[in-house]
Amino acid sequence: MLQSVKRHEPILRNGVTVMIFALTGDRHFLQHLKEGRMTGYVHSIFKRTINMVCLNDGHLYTFASEVIDNAPNTLVLNCTTMENLSVAVNDRIHSDGRVVWIGTAQGISFSEAQPWDTGLPDYPQNTNGISKNLTYVKQRIREVGTAGGIKPGVNQTTPFEQEVRMMLSKNTASLVDHLAAGDVAGALRDAQSLLGLGPGLTPSGDDYLTGMIAVFMVHNHPIPELQQFGKEVAVIAKKATNIISFSAIEQASNGKVRESIAQLISYLLTGEEEFLFAVDDVLQIGSSSGTDIALGIVAGIELTMKIGGNL
Repeated sequence: MLQSVKRHEPILRNGVTVMIFALTGDRHFLQHLKEGRMTGYVHSIFKRTINMVCLNDGHLYTFASEVIDNAPNTLVLNCTTMENLSVAVNDRIHSDGRVVWIGTAQGISFSEAQPWDTGLPDYPQNTNGISKNLTYVKQRIREVGTAGGIKPGVNQTTPFEQEVRMMLSKNTASLVDHLAAGDVAGALRDAQSLLGLGPGLTPSGDDYLTGMIAVFMVHNHPIPELQQFGKEVAVIAKKATNIISFSAIEQASNGKVRESIAQLISYLLTGEEEFLFAVDDVLQIGSSSGTDIALGIVAGIELTMKIGGNL
């Protein structure tokens, strides 16, 4: 559990924010920054996040506003939006061991940020309560999940949208069938057909795979073949989708996901009420991304139970 975080007000000069402060950060990301050996450039800028490509390892790292939950390769900052920062795409980024500098005008102090680690749960020995938890989560997806990706949408009226929706439905169903039958080769073909498929910055097929793979990587997962499937999908994804989606899939294949996603998986596997809020937190991610991730999580758990003879 994170302790209370010391907060500093952003430092302004002539009405422009020149220094903001990291509240929390992925432990490994923080360590690299403190060693002062990270350099890179701004890949993309959104209202609540700035993405950086690290030239040292080629991986994607994120600076997120405080309305975003903790995540792998991410610093959470004491601001609600990135719109007031002096940053631009392709700005150079470097760390001096205490501050990340973006371009020549924007600093992010991380010296007092609290480290964070992904907390995926253990797969439980007693699975009796999982079916009840799945029922609740599927009901919430039906009630408040966002349509338009994996979940059908009433506004998918153009022929292209209808075709994409049909392909998502067909390919996810085929993926589940192949994995249930132990046909990993067939499942990998299905996964490749899902990569990059669907609307959104992170396409729906990618989000679905991220959620499913995260389930396969919980501690003591009973089916090693599913874990190996997740690793192989990450290899395929590097050339099959954009770097933001690939980063999420690769992290999931290493057992690292956003805090809310880990908490949703914990709720489904344990039923602990302290994680109940995570259901809606995940569904609120992005436009339809959270719903697609949640559907992938549900499918991953149902597959695990079916193959294990518990469903």
